Amino acid sequence: MKILHVQKMIVMLLGLFPIFLFAEQPPEPPLKAVRYVFLFIGDGMGKAHRAAAEAYALKTTGKGLAINAMPHQAEMTTFAANNPVTDSAASGTAIASGTKTNIWYIGMSPDGKPLDSIAISAKRAGKKVAILSSKNLNDATPAAFYAHSRSRSNLYEIGLELIHSDFDFWGGGGILDFNNKKASSYQGNLYEMAKRRGFKVVSNPKEIMALKPCREKIIVGVEGGRMPYAMQNKSLKLADYVAKAIELLQEHEKGFFLMCEGGKIDWAAHANDAALMLTEMLDFDLAYRTALAFAEKHPDNTLIVVTADHETGGLSFGKAASGYPVNYDLLFRKYAPRGTFAMKFIKLKSNDQSYSFENLKKDLAALYGFDFSGRGPLGLSPEEIDRLEKDFNRHFVHGRSNGDYYMLDTLLLRLYNKKAGFQWTTNGHTGQPVLTSAYGVNAEMFSSPMDNTDIGKRLKQAVR
Repeated sequence: MKILHVQKMIVMLLGLFPIFLFAEQPPEPPLKAVRYVFLFIGDGMGKAHRAAAEAYALKTTGKGLAINAMPHQAEMTTFAANNPVTDSAASGTAIASGTKTNIWYIGMSPDGKPLDSIAISAKRAGKKVAILSSKNLNDATPAAFYAHSRSRSNLYEIGLELIHSDFDFWGGGGILDFNNKKASSYQGNLYEMAKRRGFKVVSNPKEIMALKPCREKIIVGVEGGRMPYAMQNKSLKLADYVAKAIELLQEHEKGFFLMCEGGKIDWAAHANDAALMLTEMLDFDLAYRTALAFAEKHPDNTLIVVTADHETGGLSFGKAASGYPVNYDLLFRKYAPRGTFAMKFIKLKSNDQSYSFENLKKDLAALYGFDFSGRGPLGLSPEEIDRLEKDFNRHFVHGRSNGDYYMLDTLLLRLYNKKAGFQWTTNGHTGQPVLTSAYGVNAEMFSSPMDNTDIGKRLKQAVR
């Protein structure tokens, strides 16, 4: 009877989901128009990501995250129109436009109608517009601010919309699939087309930093790719692109709207790589600090909003059974990013070489520092070794890989993360609420529980 009762409750709650989803909301409170509007989106950045990065920043720099010190904070829901767990396309569209849509949809309502974004509204109001991302500029989140597509995977077509936009500054990553001749709408190399349309296209770091205000629209960053992870980046950081955008656009009489995505927080969390995630978080925070320094010089004309499109990985840190240890030193002591073993396995398969569990044990001791005798902080228990061997045998049959190269990497990263006090529940997104933070003019409007559509609705007022 109890089981039946629980089942009835689940059915009832699921039946109510559409009501919650589409219930009419009260009218938005009016916002003051603002000359300078910044929107920072940490892709996949959950509350646990912010908390873990706060502790890491305090340990390594003596200062916490600047985004966590913003004066106004609110919990925010992220669900899509057709699913309680969103993707970046649907959530990016909700944030950008103020309208819920289906997963995979970019800048379109569930019934396929094009939606206007904050950036488009800002442009109509006479502002300059900058779109920045550490990933490719035609990825889901940045695309939500200028493109309209039923599928986020239509990269070439989305890139076409980018170069036909009237936005002023694009930076960070480049345009992926910029010369995809297999695309049904192929019209030529997108970078060459952009130049013919009046864009200045610059990829050399020295040339980027030497740019001065001009009438031309500008695309800067990594041609055809994404920025390196912050941990490996020896060139321009996301903060540098924010600083350059401010320099180029700030003198415009009606100001600007700038969207900056810390896109690789999400990728690090998908890989269940806490070390990589933490360094991406600090890089994202540095980009925000750059905008904050500008806002402090223009307190009466600036609004900064920091949010996330969804949570990725289901992160938790600390473990009650062992006194909640979180060992950041251990996390970075022997760091091998996801893909380390995948590349090794691909090479072995191409050479038709076998690989045994004994081979793996030697490599794990060398790369991660795991101790198979059970000693020290990276000591493996008999139970952990047994589970590891079973996982290995699922991926290697008679010493040959089954082709699922990256899964073993993920399992190893999870095990290593766990030893340092970080645990993940999934490689995907979750439906957990995220935090939205605000500073400056109208910041108080981002102080109470909200939905991701509220950002689009409110910022459209701010950029008018």
